[in-house]
Amino acid sequence: RQLAPHWLDEAAAIAQVAGVRLDLYLACLVGRYRGLLFAEDCTSYAAVGSATADGRPLFHKNRDNLARPQAFYRKETLVPGVLPFISVGDTSDTGAMMMVNAAGLAGSADQAGSDPDPYYGGLMNPYGLRHIAETATTCAEALQIVRMMNDRGWYAGGNIATNWAFADATGHAMVVYNAHRKV
Repeated sequence: RQLAPHWLDEAAAIAQVAGVRLDLYLACLVGRYRGLLFAEDCTSYAAVGSATADGRPLFHKNRDNLARPQAFYRKETLVPGVLPFISVGDTSDTGAMMMVNAAGLAGSADQAGSDPDPYYGGLMNPYGLRHIAETATTCAEALQIVRMMNDRGWYAGGNIATNWAFADATGHAMVVYNAHRKV
């Protein structure tokens, strides 16, 4: 409700069309990534500046973990100030596993090993990445959002930490390690 109230409206519409109760659909969304990864996760990387043929940023992500159905989509809401983006994610999920938004910010959220101090309250990284897709325009803004979510206790990596990877249209790239209580 505080971070992105339009997500609740979207979830209610999806639940209604799917013919499931909203509370069950929300439980599915917020619970599906908590301790469910049993294999190696994903690999992301970026190249910027002279490392690319024409100086434009290059961003790539492999889904290395489990073979399961994926959805590629473009999302644009009618909510003022929310950036449209393209994304890939698990089917029936409203989060983002990787994205590029209208400002040219690309990002992903990958497993970064065990979190030394696991925390299960808050949003799992696909929803942090979706919020970044909808609001950030640069790597620096994405980092501010990661820090804000961590500082407010809104980030829940569960038993794994997150490697956030970002590249933006200004030619910057970064990887951010995020465990509970540590960015």
